[in-house]
Amino acid sequence: MKRQLRVEVNDMVILNRDVEVTPFVIIEKGTIGKVKEETFPYYFEVEFFENKLYWVDGLYLDVVLEDE
Repeated sequence: MKRQLRVEVNDMVILNRDVEVTPFVIIEKGTIGKVKEETFPYYFEVEFFENKLYWVDGLYLDVVLEDE
């Protein structure tokens, strides 16, 4: 798998660590989602399972790319 350095809107991303997105709601490392929106400074609204949207720091996201 190749790595893209910059996360962008509509990218498929995977969490590289467990993230607490709201108090007592933790999304586990390895969960895949789709980026819906970006805001300053480097935070992304990501759609995870069942259309749930959460803001996540870009440092916790890796872009999922298919091998060419």
